[in-house]
Amino acid sequence: MKNLTVGIPVFNEIDHIEKTVNNLVDLASKVDFAIELLIVDNFSSDGTRKYLEKLNDKFLNVDVRIILNDTNMGFTHSCDTLMNEAKGKYLWIIGGHDLINTEGLNSIKSIVEYDPDYVICNARIRDENSNEIINGSLWGKTRSEDFLTLKDFFQVMGGPCQAISCNIYKTDKIKRYTGRQQVTHLWGFIERVMDMLIENKSRVRIRYIDTPLV
Repeated sequence: MKNLTVGIPVFNEIDHIEKTVNNLVDLASKVDFAIELLIVDNFSSDGTRKYLEKLNDKFLNVDVRIILNDTNMGFTHSCDTLMNEAKGKYLWIIGGHDLINTEGLNSIKSIVEYDPDYVICNARIRDENSNEIINGSLWGKTRSEDFLTLKDFFQVMGGPCQAISCNIYKTDKIKRYTGRQQVTHLWGFIERVMDMLIENKSRVRIRYIDTPLV
């Protein structure tokens, strides 16, 4: 089993996806950490699919798998597919334009060694047009912390982050909840996280890290 699956749901990301893939591959070559890259394309029409079809099936220590949808199934369906198909112990879903920081994968390696069920991460929020950092710290002055009860986590953090790249899940736990009916339209992946946390509240291990990963 791989230590980590980096999952990317994409739709018309031709302007960003190559840079995102190359960024991950470059960083992965510098760490002793088994990584799978899993990409779900939601029937892109801008050249994204042609790029993905030409990707090598392996870059150094990154195993690459591509899933091409025949129709646009929606964002939540892509996230569910990533959760169900991931082979890594942990799944980190990022956007097609997200660039992982240099220290990002090393931070995740230390996370895996702690063996949490769920990880909520900080992020630097960038303006896609100017590439300038809008907010250098998503959670302000909140410091890294481990939570052993859901009550404590909610009191400090409020809940899962709606920025998709700020959430990392233990794969075997999150995939149990992908078959449920989606209630919200845009943030179905958050429903999966909430179901996982609430139904395992008596035995959940959560880690928050304040160092931005993307």
